[in-house]
Amino acid sequence: APTAATAWLGAIAFTFQIYFDFSGYSDMAIGMGKMLGFDFAENFDYPYVSKSVTEFWRRWHMSLSFWFRDYIYIPLGGSRVSKAKVVRNTFIIFLVSGFWHGANWTFVLWGALHAVLFLPLLLGGRNRRHCGEFGFAPLMLLAVCVGWLLFYAPSIEIFGRWLSAMVTPSTWASLGKLPREFGIGLVTMIAMFVCEFVNRSREYGFAAYPRIAALRWLLYFVLVATIVFV
Repeated sequence: APTAATAWLGAIAFTFQIYFDFSGYSDMAIGMGKMLGFDFAENFDYPYVSKSVTEFWRRWHMSLSFWFRDYIYIPLGGSRVSKAKVVRNTFIIFLVSGFWHGANWTFVLWGALHAVLFLPLLLGGRNRRHCGEFGFAPLMLLAVCVGWLLFYAPSIEIFGRWLSAMVTPSTWASLGKLPREFGIGLVTMIAMFVCEFVNRSREYGFAAYPRIAALRWLLYFVLVATIVFV
């Protein structure tokens, strides 16, 4: 029975956790591939700074998204068919994406949610308006954040209870004192994101900071130590 404050904190924290998890294992695969002589494409491109849900899906888990597009959506006719079939194709691709992540009704509902968010932009011809742009869309982030709760919740019932705690006024309570580790982790996370984002045109986000090799290795050591202790 979480309070609204803890429910929101948990939702926001999991929004970052699932990104770090998915993007992190992709980066590990890319790095190990390079050690073996293979070049794998980037799989995540700052999805949370997208201006719309359609832009989010061009930046999130790109290998999977493009595979569904090329081998399911386009063979079904894509968006070059009647509006009724466009709606059908959109729901099919997102529902299949949900099933791909797990055989649970929460994943099916997650896919349906994103189909509903995606369709108005697609049918209105606005799905490519912000292609390749970075921005900040609070409503998009809110919708994605709520959607991720379906990944975390083991059942639709628990998802409903969590969502209820987030929006019911009576559940609002003092957040209380946060553990010191939370603050350290938050500051580290923000610092890493800023460095990565500023250097997003480079192959490695931290390659230019700092220019002196010894200081750069010291930075790596501090990052690893922070991860271990936090």
